[in-house]
Amino acid sequence: MNIDLHGCCDPLSANSLLELGLVDLEQVSIHAIGGETLMFEAVSLTLSGIIEVGKIAQVASVRHRFFQEVFARMQTDQYRSNEAVVFEASYLKRLPSGKLEDCHHRSALHWRI
Repeated sequence: MNIDLHGCCDPLSANSLLELGLVDLEQVSIHAIGGETLMFEAVSLTLSGIIEVGKIAQVASVRHRFFQEVFARMQTDQYRSNEAVVFEASYLKRLPSGKLEDCHHRSALHWRI
């Protein structure tokens, strides 16, 4: 699941994941450098989402060249060109405060359909 690899997904995918029950909506409030509070509409993995990520993560241990190449391609930041993305809550919570402002600028607002 790419949201686990990249910490974010596009708004359309976030809505699809919500409908499937793989994520929950979470409001994340983080105090950044300078005392400013940054608010995010994020997603957090549900139990079923964690199970799906775990299944995919198990495949990453396969040493066959085909699987290794697929996982190498998945590691590239496929969302870097997106103006707005939906972040995963635990990803935001473990980021150093210096990177949070960039994430806040890219964070989608009112993305739920």
